[in-house]
Amino acid sequence: MFHGTRRRILVLVSALIVGTTAMASPAAAARPDGRLLLTVRDATTLRPLAVTVLTCAPDGGTHPHPAHACNALRIAGGDPARLRTLLAKTCLAIYQPVRAEAHGTWRRSPVRYSEVFGNRCLAAAETEDVFAF
Repeated sequence: MFHGTRRRILVLVSALIVGTTAMASPAAAARPDGRLLLTVRDATTLRPLAVTVLTCAPDGGTHPHPAHACNALRIAGGDPARLRTLLAKTCLAIYQPVRAEAHGTWRRSPVRYSEVFGNRCLAAAETEDVFAF
């Protein structure tokens, strides 16, 4: 009888360990790849012109095109400085400098980005439209 009880306890403990591991996996999967606060500021006054939140995996937040922005950031390894320029985008040569900023995390690493562009259109074009909001 002791042997049967011991066996049941081992089976129960094994089931609890497997269940705990299975429960931990969805929680880890639910953690986003990235969560960024994106801001476009007037480069002269530093007044915010536009602010949005971007979450990736799942793609969402308040960004108008989260799937596109997240895909661009995935290719860039989460580094906004490595985003490519959209050559097909045409911007007017009007100098109204803006500062594009990204603060948050990407795959648990901190992201701190700040760059000045000639205008909002250039900020979007030179960051694969991540700052197009």
